[in-house]
Amino acid sequence: MFSSFIRNFPSRLFCLSSTLFWLIMNTLAADNAYRIAIEYGRNPVWHEVWLRYIPWWGNWIILTPIVIALIKTISLDPKQRSKFIGVNLTLMILVMCFYWFITALEVALIQGDVTLQAIGNVIQEVLRSPMHLDVLMYLAVACIGFSGMYYNRSQKEALVNVKLTNQLLEVELQSLKSQLSPHFLFNTLNTISGLIRLEQKSEAVIALSELSKMFRTVLENQKKSTNYVA
Repeated sequence: MFSSFIRNFPSRLFCLSSTLFWLIMNTLAADNAYRIAIEYGRNPVWHEVWLRYIPWWGNWIILTPIVIALIKTISLDPKQRSKFIGVNLTLMILVMCFYWFITALEVALIQGDVTLQAIGNVIQEVLRSPMHLDVLMYLAVACIGFSGMYYNRSQKEALVNVKLTNQLLEVELQSLKSQLSPHFLFNTLNTISGLIRLEQKSEAVIALSELSKMFRTVLENQKKSTNYVA
């Protein structure tokens, strides 16, 4: 399970892009709150507002690759609808509870009061916040995970199809090669020679045409086999 989780963990480039995205979202949200505070006659410090928003947006920097890796690791068949929905719903509840807990803890740390009462007050603040937006963010991240999972699955299926096609072409090629054995060619040429001696020229032309088509088919299959392998 753990090895599968590590194998499905997103690349460094994805993690870097995700970090940049959530920092931009944090900056936009902080700037909007800063402007609203200015309009109401307050005098906030911009970087302090930015730091206050970090627990809400910054935690997604950590959770995004973890959620994607978990979704790819679980990898359930959507046709098993009840199991698929149940497992993913359980995962969402666990991740969101963890997110709200660490957010409350970080807010208490930023405020400089980590007593149980202070953490409880922050948790109540979290519960009063627009939690549906947090769920929507989780669903957006989950959709990225599902997209990656289905893309990887389609790539694997494409590779399997290519291998099956190669095997089929190889079987057809071997079949045609067996038909074009020296013994077969000797008999065919003797038959055509006999038709010519009997002055059955039209039948001889048809036999030569069929032999030519057979050679052409072998050459085309050889080219296709070479292209698929490449």
